[in-house]
Amino acid sequence: MKIKSRSNNPLAKRARKGFRGFPVATVAFYGPDDQRASKLVIGIINHEGAEPKLCQWYSNISDLRAVPEIESEIKAS
Repeated sequence: MKIKSRSNNPLAKRARKGFRGFPVATVAFYGPDDQRASKLVIGIINHEGAEPKLCQWYSNISDLRAVPEIESEIKAS
């Protein structure tokens, strides 16, 4: 019997559970290639029929996936 390796990331754990009601968020990383994410866009819908709240981050020098300050801002949103 194989044991599956699961991430200890709390966001990944919640994502595996599926749709659990509102609020709903979408996270998208963009970049010039698969090695660097220079743009991050998050859309949050608080209730059914609401317009999404968009948050955007940009960086010309670093990979946004590895910046702890941005991770804390995302969690605060």
